[in-house]
Amino acid sequence: MAITRIVLSTRITFGGDKIPDQKAISRIHANAHKNCFIRNSVTAEVTINHL
Repeated sequence: MAITRIVLSTRITFGGDKIPDQKAISRIHANAHKNCFIRNSVTAEVTINHL
């Protein structure tokens, strides 16, 4: 049986006057991961590479 792993490579850029601090970024990331359509739709391991 083959093990399936999905790797997402993301690049996130903030602009403008309101740049979130590290605490806000961590909260945004956790919520995005929890609500990720891909993660919630497959049984494979999903990992994220931050560029």
